[in-house]
Amino acid sequence: MTNAHEDSAVLFAILEAAVDAIIVSDGQGTILRAIPAAAKMFKYDVAEMVGQSVNMLMPQALAEIHDGFMSHHIETGEKRIIGIGRDVEGQRKDSSVFPLHLSVGHSEVSGQHIFIGI
Repeated sequence: MTNAHEDSAVLFAILEAAVDAIIVSDGQGTILRAIPAAAKMFKYDVAEMVGQSVNMLMPQALAEIHDGFMSHHIETGEKRIIGIGRDVEGQRKDSSVFPLHLSVGHSEVSGQHIFIGI
């Protein structure tokens, strides 16, 4: 591939074909991107997820402490789940709770923190 447009098209095709859920959020936990596999797993439409807090995908007890974990990681770099992975629970649109293995990556793009959850 020779240009950013081609790279972008290939990346989009990969994400659309992925069977594992992938969600990208900003440093405040707002969902920036969600692929169809994530929407299917959580029983939302992609459009319902984008722009919302990732906390909507967690049982209440985890959602209440999640933002503190993110802030702590950004401030200290301490990895409790970032780059490690962990078994947690997710919550679907119908409020049903289910087990999942979550792997999270952290990066900076144009000076902004982003988190990728798989």
